[in-house]
Amino acid sequence: MNYEIAILAKTNRSVGIMNLLYPLFKWEKLLKRDRQVTFDIFTSHKEKKIFNYKTVLIVHRYFQALLRAGFIQRAEVLQYVSSLKDKGIKVIWWDAGDGSGSEDFDLIGMVDLFLKNQLLKDQQRYTENNGDTSVRVWINKSDLKSHEIYTPCPPQELKKLGLAWNIGLCDYRKLHGKLGHFTNRVHYTPGFYAPDRAKKFDTVFRGSLSSDETYSFQRNQIIRFLKSVTDLKVRTGGKVRPSRYMQELRDSKLILSPFGWGEICYRDFETFFSGSVLVKPSVEHLHTYPDVLKANVTYVPLKWDVSDVDNVIHEAVSNFNQYREIAANGQRLFKGAYFDGENFTNHFMNILNRVDNA
Repeated sequence: MNYEIAILAKTNRSVGIMNLLYPLFKWEKLLKRDRQVTFDIFTSHKEKKIFNYKTVLIVHRYFQALLRAGFIQRAEVLQYVSSLKDKGIKVIWWDAGDGSGSEDFDLIGMVDLFLKNQLLKDQQRYTENNGDTSVRVWINKSDLKSHEIYTPCPPQELKKLGLAWNIGLCDYRKLHGKLGHFTNRVHYTPGFYAPDRAKKFDTVFRGSLSSDETYSFQRNQIIRFLKSVTDLKVRTGGKVRPSRYMQELRDSKLILSPFGWGEICYRDFETFFSGSVLVKPSVEHLHTYPDVLKANVTYVPLKWDVSDVDNVIHEAVSNFNQYREIAANGQRLFKGAYFDGENFTNHFMNILNRVDNA
């Protein structure tokens, strides 16, 4: 069976969607040859050709950008999805937001499949309105904000939830933002650095304190800890050029990676490239693809309030030769997933088959 898919996505650098779509370009020939899957990228929902496809994948950041700029209203988004369905088109809505939660459940009843980069294992939480923790489950409940517009997922629609892929499969060559489509079609192997390299620093973290203690609580606590510690070799501060940043990661025994707008970030996978030990708040509450974040196997977990960061870091530094195995495990699993085109195409076909049978 041939699959011809229209993908509606904002492709400018600011939203990073071409980077997120990178594995589709990377394995495009494999998808076409072995799976008879082809896709076309559309950058405007006003293009009438979209209605010629049997399946349309909408990356939510496309409409998110228009909504934030005030060019359209939410009702117009819902009407557009409805117009696709009226033509008998299968619709995949990909909420590509950073976190495991979603603010788009108002339209889940209209689509055939609702994708997330990572999903909560306890999907019942999607059906509840618990303020900001409905979108970001790790937020301290004492910091809850009003979230009156949040729409929980209707329980009967949970079956539509699906797993896309996380940013671990993105383009880490740092070129996509400058050259766009071209670099998505030119591939080479990013450098992986052996975990047994000599390390100059105990840990490195680049970042600054934020006044927003709700979303930046973990980061702020880690920065305060690193600024107060005197018996470790640490490197902190603001942004530096990418080449220096990556060199610092390679030179560090441990890399701290707190949650930001979501649980998973580029730093997690940059750590695997660097051959260092990843230390981050536990993500055992998530389903992810690729499934390479495994507590005490590929990363060292912290509590969500990071109250144990002092003990965890000192324990890992004191016994670093034992912890190198965690770095090796992480790099091995991630490297295997990053270059496994067969596994990715299988995963993508499972998504399409679910839609086809919806």
